Amino acid sequence: MPRLTLMTWEPGPRRWKKIYRGEHHTISCKQLGVQETKDASYRHANAWWQTKRAETDGLPQPHSEPEILAELTRRRDWARENNLPEWVEEYNRRIDLSDRSDDPSSLLFSLNIDRRLEGMRALGVKIPAGLDHHALNAILGEGRLWEERYRHAPEPPPAERTVGFHVDRYMAFQLSRQRTEQISISDYGAIQEQVPSLP
Repeated sequence: MPRLTLMTWEPGPRRWKKIYRGEHHTISCKQLGVQETKDASYRHANAWWQTKRAETDGLPQPHSEPEILAELTRRRDWARENNLPEWVEEYNRRIDLSDRSDDPSSLLFSLNIDRRLEGMRALGVKIPAGLDHHALNAILGEGRLWEERYRHAPEPPPAERTVGFHVDRYMAFQLSRQRTEQISISDYGAIQEQVPSLP
């Protein structure tokens, strides 16, 4: 099966070249950190070019850890729904770090792992100092707790059972009354001012 190359191979300097929108773009095998052959480097060159083209076109780069980003976003949204602004702020900070962290999985560690560790020690549990953070999170982390939080999150009510739905219907009814001249424009305006705008 023929290989798909997005750039042109230059065997002399052992590099890849692309002319895009009048600009020359080159990347050597050495810069890619791969063996200096076409076969060994074309996949890496393709990946490099896709990133470079997105950068050139001003497109956002794909996130390097989409699963971690999704989980952090889900936790932040849960915290927002449960009125925990400090948690929302912390998860926003972690989301910002998620694409440039050397250890992105550590961003999923418990927000209060230090407090949990102190509590365990106060109960007489001997936890060695200097324990690897990943091991500590495996022991004291919140993985199962988050699963429970998500499972027990209340389902949103159907739209027709919300106050906002009924306010919208009421206002539509009042608008139809105004259009059929059953009430004046000023009466409709007064009603609109008195009824709160709901999501």
